[in-house]
Amino acid sequence: IDELLILYGSTPEGFVKMFYDTILERLPDVDGQNYWTEQLKTGVFGASKVAEHFIFSGELDAKINAMTNEEFINFLYGSFLSRTPDIDGFNSWVDYMNSGVSKIDVLRAFMNNQEWFDICAMFNVVP
Repeated sequence: IDELLILYGSTPEGFVKMFYDTILERLPDVDGQNYWTEQLKTGVFGASKVAEHFIFSGELDAKINAMTNEEFINFLYGSFLSRTPDIDGFNSWVDYMNSGVSKIDVLRAFMNNQEWFDICAMFNVVP
C-alpha cells in the first residue's frame, strides 16, 4: 500500500488517478480527473460510490460483463487492494458470487472491510 502513496500521492487527486490506472487502465482525462476529485472533496460521493461509477461505467461494460466470477474477484483485489487474493479470501468471494450474488453487490460487500477503509484513509477520502 505504501507503494500506492508513492506512486499516486496521499490525496483525493491521487486516489482518482489510481482508479484511472487500476480500473480503467488508462491515463485520466483532465475533465474526468477534476470531476471525480471534486466529488470526493465536496462529499457528493464517497470513495465506494466513485468506485461503482468507474467499474460499472459504459467504458467497462463489455469487460466486466465478460468476466467469470473468478476473474471478477481477481480484478477487485488487484484494482482496490493492489494485491493478489489469499486463497481463503478468494474462495470465499467466489463461493459468494456462485450463490447468485450480483457483481455490484459483491463490489459493495468487498468495499465493506477494514483493508478498504484503511486505503481510503491513506488517500484522505471518505469510504
